[in-house]
Amino acid sequence: MFMMVVFILLALLLFLASGAAIHMSVFKVHCGEVSISRKVFGGIVSYGLSALAWSFMYSYHYLAW
Repeated sequence: MFMMVVFILLALLLFLASGAAIHMSVFKVHCGEVSISRKVFGGIVSYGLSALAWSFMYSYHYLAW
């Protein structure tokens, strides 16, 4: 049970960190002069890409067992 909680928290941390990295590096929306609509759209797309990538990697990992 403890290891399952650790794995879930690690997955959440990886999702949030990679989503923030995509949000700030690829879309460059962390600057002050960017409009709020572009920031929101960039956030939705970047966290969507992060969720897609990590769900693919985790599903492949669990299927490999």
